[in-house]
Amino acid sequence: MQNSSFKLTNKEFELILDKKYPLLKKNAIDKIQHHLHGIGEELSLNILITNLLHSNSYKISKGENYMHLPYLVLDLPKIEGNNFPILCRTMFWWGKYFSLNVLIRKDAYDMATFEKKLRNNNPPGIYILLNDKLWQQDLDSNDYKKITDWSEKINIKGAYLKLSIKHSIADMETLSEKATYYYSLILSCLQKN
Repeated sequence: MQNSSFKLTNKEFELILDKKYPLLKKNAIDKIQHHLHGIGEELSLNILITNLLHSNSYKISKGENYMHLPYLVLDLPKIEGNNFPILCRTMFWWGKYFSLNVLIRKDAYDMATFEKKLRNNNPPGIYILLNDKLWQQDLDSNDYKKITDWSEKINIKGAYLKLSIKHSIADMETLSEKATYYYSLILSCLQKN
């Protein structure tokens, strides 16, 4: 006796019969991974960024199931473990967007000076993570707030501050410029002078 919950919809049946879809997906992921590798190379050669990060190493990771969708991640610098001072993370999230994220361990930097410099630059489109779920990447969730009014003091619980921006998948050709600009801006606000 067959289990009725196994019954496929017409679209699902067409999909599993289609030999082209898996190849298209693989080719698309490979091209995006190659693009992220190029961005990693560019960022790792940017002296302002690498001096502030104290590293020029990077790592690209990929997975199939971030909230049921494939993803790719570029980490600069390459991190090992959960206790790192700073991380620039570029994420491609299938069907959603690219996100540019900076994670800053608050006890490693002068956060009052950082906040003052960031307010003076008043960069548009920044989301701030409101809790300590560092690996939460859905910028549309209630875990994030878009910083449009700098009247509030940044007061986030947890060891890290995470600032993120979205970048449209349709504008993939400008991702490198945006990443360089955004990471340079955020990191320069961490400098002591």
